[in-house]
Amino acid sequence: LPSLSRPLPSSSPFPQSLSRRLLCTAPPPPRILVLGGSGYIGSAITRAALAAGLAVDSVSRRGRPDRGDSRVRWWKGDVLVDGGEWRGRLEGARAVVCAVGG
Repeated sequence: LPSLSRPLPSSSPFPQSLSRRLLCTAPPPPRILVLGGSGYIGSAITRAALAAGLAVDSVSRRGRPDRGDSRVRWWKGDVLVDGGEWRGRLEGARAVVCAVGG
């Protein structure tokens, strides 16, 4: 993530030790979870989400595909069978997209 830093003015109300630098960091991008993200439709959704600047997690039976994008956090699991092992990935996700095939 980009960060910007600049010295604070000498008239700053902060103590000298804190006023040496002001550090501003951009918030992390919104994260989505794609169920079935390694399949035909899921991989298209994943690419579109990355292009839009979103962070992407994906749960699929295969886990990370051979040509899977390294910016995606890949998780292996069968959402139709695993009773909840993958559900921890829901925490913090702004949206969930289901592209699970049969």
